[in-house]
Amino acid sequence: SYRLTGYEGYAREAVYLIKHFLTVLPVPAAKARSVGEADRQGHDLYLIYNELSTASRTSAWVRGILSLVDSPHLTSEDLVAMLKGLYEHMLRMERHTASTPNWRAVEIRAMIDATVAFPEFKKSQQWRDWSVQRLVKEMDEQVYPDGAQVELDPGYHHLTMSSFYQSVDLIAQSGFSLPQESVDRLA
Repeated sequence: SYRLTGYEGYAREAVYLIKHFLTVLPVPAAKARSVGEADRQGHDLYLIYNELSTASRTSAWVRGILSLVDSPHLTSEDLVAMLKGLYEHMLRMERHTASTPNWRAVEIRAMIDATVAFPEFKKSQQWRDWSVQRLVKEMDEQVYPDGAQVELDPGYHHLTMSSFYQSVDLIAQSGFSLPQESVDRLA
């Protein structure tokens, strides 16, 4: 909303919300195993930090942070805190990869989003290479020759294929390439 309107109230609130989230719900080191596993404050860590939630939040924060860079309400301290939180999300995705096919597609897209947007991260090159390798592997394993996604569910198909398309598009826009046979699978 801030990028579209220039209304500083949106920028101020976005900065507050991301920083507040990171303060109240810091990225846990351990993986929550099931719904109901709570931290000391009673927050359900599985619902908040499962692989899909972490990846979705990462992609949203990449877009959010980039949309705020021109705002006077984004101080350098705020930016550092938000980038640190984003980096911690990426470390979590590296340590705890998704086991569900459609979640893996979202996770890959999130890693590509973040590493292209923030190449200055220490591990960006490593993460981008890892994500591109995973993307090629997942497209091969998840997309049948007729173009359907392996879970054979329209909702999962849409989620997975849009994640793949967005990943391929962002890779191409960034000057990187994928094997042509992988790209052709999505045609």
